[in-house]
Amino acid sequence: MRFGAITLFILLTTAAIAHAQLADPPSFSVGDTWKLSDGRELKVMRVDDQGTAIAGLRGDCRTCLTLFDKTYTPLSMIDAGGKPMDVMSLRGVVFVGPGWKFYEWPLEVKKTWNVSAKAFTRGETQNVTIRITVIAYEDVKTKAGTFKAYKLQRDWTMSWPGYTGSSWTTTDWYAPEVRSLVKSVTTSPGGRDWELVAYALK
Repeated sequence: MRFGAITLFILLTTAAIAHAQLADPPSFSVGDTWKLSDGRELKVMRVDDQGTAIAGLRGDCRTCLTLFDKTYTPLSMIDAGGKPMDVMSLRGVVFVGPGWKFYEWPLEVKKTWNVSAKAFTRGETQNVTIRITVIAYEDVKTKAGTFKAYKLQRDWTMSWPGYTGSSWTTTDWYAPEVRSLVKSVTTSPGGRDWELVAYALK
């Protein structure tokens, strides 16, 4: 009887700890790198009071730097010299600006929030809404190893003048120990699935 009570206590305590897992915004160092299966290689180029500049996020502009604030919100795009870029000139869709809260910290299971912001591409502005839910904290297997990660479901809706819009779902896994997403799968016809291949943190 005593053994059963102890076992039950351990199980309940473990479950409570797992449920209480929280993740705060990542902190970066110059030189942190992540290699992805879709051919991209992300690298932290600058960390200062303005935020963190990461290269390689965009497949259509390898030299572009995305500037993030301390909450890991993508604020703008800059060139290697730190000058603002014309996001309208890029081929792909650009998701930058203070409204793009891809993460609502601290992350925890069952947390849900909404994003409503503007996206830009080739001279057009698009309206985008996303409902984001942290649906699990689980092991996820990648080519770089297996990590404990928050599984985020992002339900997207995009529209612009003269077009009725489109919807899709992206499922992403964010691993605190890697300070990054480590896997992504999408139902978007034009999207690509990818996973982490290798990484190095300073």
